[in-house]
Amino acid sequence: MAAQGASGLLDSLTLRRRTGVPLYVQIREAIRARIAGGELPDGALLPPEHVLAERLGTSRMTVRAALADLERDGLIRRAQGVGTVVRVSRFAHQLRLLTSFTEDIRARGMVPSSRVLAAGLVPADGSVAEALGVRPGSPVVHLCRLRLADGEPVALHDTYLPPGLVDPNQVGPATSLYELLHRAGVALDAAEESLEAVPASEDDARLLGVEAGAPLLLVVRTTCDRAGRAVEHVLARYKADVYRYTVRLQRFQQGG
Repeated sequence: MAAQGASGLLDSLTLRRRTGVPLYVQIREAIRARIAGGELPDGALLPPEHVLAERLGTSRMTVRAALADLERDGLIRRAQGVGTVVRVSRFAHQLRLLTSFTEDIRARGMVPSSRVLAAGLVPADGSVAEALGVRPGSPVVHLCRLRLADGEPVALHDTYLPPGLVDPNQVGPATSLYELLHRAGVALDAAEESLEAVPASEDDARLLGVEAGAPLLLVVRTTCDRAGRAVEHVLARYKADVYRYTVRLQRFQQGG
């Protein structure tokens, strides 16, 4: 599929040199159209810069400028030793389902993992204390994890839990927190989530591999057990180019 997409791109991409439209823009829009049309599917490997430049009769700098724009738009990814890969798929998350990051990624046939950046007890600040129903300043478990899918960073999770539910020292690279809670006898029931766009801080940008100020999707979730007790409060920052939240809306019918 990838080879066919690359071949089709080379065979049909023609530049018009007397239109006033810069050549890099023509290349960029031609590749964008083929991605949108499915000719270059997610995961397709684009030809190297020098091959594109030679076949199109232009400079590598022109090709590089087109690819840089596409990369900024989240349509391709250039990786050392791999090449330029089409990347248009996003992880769709259904808002009506209470699932963990691990469950989401496994359901897509990918391997979830984490880098544990912090694990231990911290004093609850005002918002965390309110969410978990504890006194401000009282100790709560804090986990900070860089979440990965097939080894690629996609999110940062700051998770807070009442003390005694899980041992933070048990949380490792392949640990599912929801599985730990299940083993501890905690029956998760429902959650409340809010979503908003936020700019990436310098630390978040460095960990997620984006530019400082790039848009992130902030998801704040408070999860309760079947007794209605808050057992988890999460502030999750997702890379905006790889995560999409979806919800099905039903129109309320009144009087026919």
